[in-house]
Amino acid sequence: MIIVENSSKDVYSDVFSRTDLTAKSKLLLLYLLLRGEGEFHFSPTRVAVRMGGSRQMVKSALRELERKGFLTRERINPMSRRYLYRVRFPVS
Repeated sequence: MIIVENSSKDVYSDVFSRTDLTAKSKLLLLYLLLRGEGEFHFSPTRVAVRMGGSRQMVKSALRELERKGFLTRERINPMSRRYLYRVRFPVS
């Protein structure tokens, strides 16, 4: 599940002007932000198909966004592989 918190007025230029992110991370960040604020279910496989990439590309972009502080990840249930991702933009 993803929770999006976006306080940017001009998402496109704010994301594309960043020099600290790779193209795949910018694309994934835009995808997440343009889904709108609030909660939605997230599947790396489904997102990869919609973005025209691979599941591994999506997972790699998620890790990069997490390292750069754009999202946090917490396990929903210790016995499962499901996570709650919290996306914040811009990074404070």
